[in-house]
Amino acid sequence: MIEEKIVKKGPLTSKVKEFVYPPIENKKAERTEAVHTSTVTISNGKIFDADEAAQTRMHRALKVAEITGESTTKWKLADNTFSDVTVEELEEAFVLAAKNQADLWLQFG
Repeated sequence: MIEEKIVKKGPLTSKVKEFVYPPIENKKAERTEAVHTSTVTISNGKIFDADEAAQTRMHRALKVAEITGESTTKWKLADNTFSDVTVEELEEAFVLAAKNQADLWLQFG
């Protein structure tokens, strides 16, 4: 987050606004933490992990369903409980997770 502070620039100079940017290392660490701990809630209230590993698993499960024609699979939700989820639920979670990650990258730069 960008902070604003007022500083004096010498005895004859009026107060000048100066913006203080956090160090890049901190921003990267914050972004990494935000991505790693992100979750998404789909329309029926199920909450999925949304980090990059979870997105890869979702994509893989959706591809398997496409090949096999299966319409449901067991899935470990963000609260570590298992649930039968449909392809449609996984698709919704996958799209939300990808959009969430893109938003986080824009937020933290």
